[in-house]
Amino acid sequence: MNDLIQYIEAETKATANFHIDCAETLMRESNTLLMLLLGGAGGALALFVGLNEKSAAM
Repeated sequence: MNDLIQYIEAETKATANFHIDCAETLMRESNTLLMLLLGGAGGALALFVGLNEKSAAM
Protein backbone atom coordinates (compact mmCIF):
# COMPACT_ATOMS: atom_id res chain seq x y z
CA MET A 1 0.00 0.00 0.00
CA ASN A 2 2.88 2.36 0.82
CA ASP A 3 4.42 1.71 -2.61
CA LEU A 4 1.14 2.65 -4.27
CA ILE A 5 0.98 5.95 -2.37
CA GLN A 6 4.58 6.77 -3.29
CA TYR A 7 3.86 5.96 -6.93
CA ILE A 8 0.77 8.20 -6.96
CA GLU A 9 2.68 11.06 -5.33
CA ALA A 10 5.51 10.77 -7.86
CA GLU A 11 3.10 10.73 -10.79
CA THR A 12 1.20 13.70 -9.36
CA LYS A 13 4.41 15.71 -9.09
CA ALA A 14 5.39 14.78 -12.65
CA THR A 15 1.97 15.79 -13.97
CA ALA A 16 2.04 19.09 -12.09
CA ASN A 17 5.52 19.87 -13.45
CA PHE A 18 4.32 19.06 -16.97
CA HIS A 19 1.36 21.42 -16.63
CA ILE A 20 3.57 24.18 -15.26
CA ASP A 21 6.00 23.75 -18.16
CA CYS A 22 3.12 23.92 -20.64
CA ALA A 23 1.78 27.08 -19.03
CA GLU A 24 5.21 28.72 -19.18
CA THR A 25 5.59 27.79 -22.85
CA LEU A 26 2.17 29.24 -23.64
CA MET A 27 3.09 32.44 -21.81
CA ARG A 28 6.31 32.84 -23.81
CA GLU A 29 4.56 32.16 -27.11
CA SER A 30 1.73 34.55 -26.32
CA ASN A 31 4.24 37.30 -25.47
CA THR A 32 5.95 36.70 -28.80
CA LEU A 33 2.66 36.89 -30.67
CA LEU A 34 1.66 40.07 -28.85
CA MET A 35 4.96 41.75 -29.75
CA LEU A 36 4.54 40.70 -33.38
CA LEU A 37 0.99 42.04 -33.55
CA LEU A 38 1.90 45.33 -31.87
CA GLY A 39 4.86 45.78 -34.21
CA GLY A 40 2.64 45.16 -37.22
CA ALA A 41 -0.01 47.56 -35.95
CA GLY A 42 2.64 50.24 -35.34
CA GLY A 43 4.05 49.75 -38.83
CA ALA A 44 0.60 49.93 -40.40
CA LEU A 45 -0.17 53.11 -38.47
CA ALA A 46 3.11 54.70 -39.55
CA LEU A 47 2.40 53.79 -43.18
CA PHE A 48 -1.12 55.20 -42.96
CA VAL A 49 0.11 58.47 -41.44
CA GLY A 50 2.83 58.78 -44.08
CA LEU A 51 0.40 58.17 -46.93
CA ASN A 52 -2.15 60.50 -45.39
CA GLU A 53 0.41 63.31 -45.10
CA LYS A 54 1.47 62.87 -48.74
CA SER A 55 -2.11 63.03 -50.01
CA ALA A 56 -2.90 66.09 -47.84
CA ALA A 57 0.13 67.97 -49.20
CA MET A 58 -1.07 67.70 -52.80
